[in-house]
Amino acid sequence: MMLPLIFPILIWLSFRDMKSHRIPNNGLALLFSVSLAFVLLRGHPWPQHCVATGILLIASALAYVFFGLGMGDIKFLIILTLLVIPANPTSYYWFFGSFSLTTLFHVIVSTRCNLSRNISIPLAPSLSMATVFVLFL
Repeated sequence: MMLPLIFPILIWLSFRDMKSHRIPNNGLALLFSVSLAFVLLRGHPWPQHCVATGILLIASALAYVFFGLGMGDIKFLIILTLLVIPANPTSYYWFFGSFSLTTLFHVIVSTRCNLSRNISIPLAPSLSMATVFVLFL
């Protein structure tokens, strides 16, 4: 199972994003390397993952342009979609559903204390929690 290998990396990326609102490229490279090594040893349905990654890339580009989604979040999402999340629609539904709920909770908690409209929300914790949730299913 991949979760014990990537869990410490997900925690580290989440804490770094919460602290500095930046996802470090060296952490993403480590996540990519560990995940790629795991899938190369176990086999991987590349066509399904590439299609899902392409769809996510288009949606992320739109979110970057119109909603200010960060490039670190986009890179993190691409690694998760290409190498970590299982390639079936049910896993993607659960991933994006749990990601949406954890992000909504984070937004509510963040804006309750600060009512400004221009707030930066670290998404790595929500992405990490959704990943752990899907890999436990």
